[in-house]
Amino acid sequence: MDQLYSRENHRLDQVRAKAGLHPKVFDKTILDMARVGTIELSTGNLKGLTRAEIGALVRKGETVYVTFSFTEIGKQYDMAPEPDPLFPSAPEADSNPEAPAGAGSPGYETRVVILQGLLHSEWELFSELCRTTENKAVEEKLEELIRQYLRG
Repeated sequence: MDQLYSRENHRLDQVRAKAGLHPKVFDKTILDMARVGTIELSTGNLKGLTRAEIGALVRKGETVYVTFSFTEIGKQYDMAPEPDPLFPSAPEADSNPEAPAGAGSPGYETRVVILQGLLHSEWELFSELCRTTENKAVEEKLEELIRQYLRG
């Protein structure tokens, strides 16, 4: 993974294992990247690969793709991720931490959260319960749960 942003070939099963994405999302992303020309997919010899390794490769119809490499188009983008700070700075103190977070409110930051390992039906049920039992959007309930947890 250290050399992921190079032009070398990268085994799809190994990248998939580290990507942390749902298999269908990973496959669609890889195939979309190939379609728009940011990567080039390659087939290869499957001899010596285990069934699990073969199962983690990307398929399109009868074609099994084994590796990919970034193209010159892909190199035009700054694809190296920004390193996260070891200790991110805390948001500015707010005189009223219970105040709802509004767009542009001082001291509040927008966070994107990806929940893995949660079944779609579980999310749908949680969303429905938030709406029907508490008349809250999922985002409001999650904010409330986080603040309750922090208060102990």
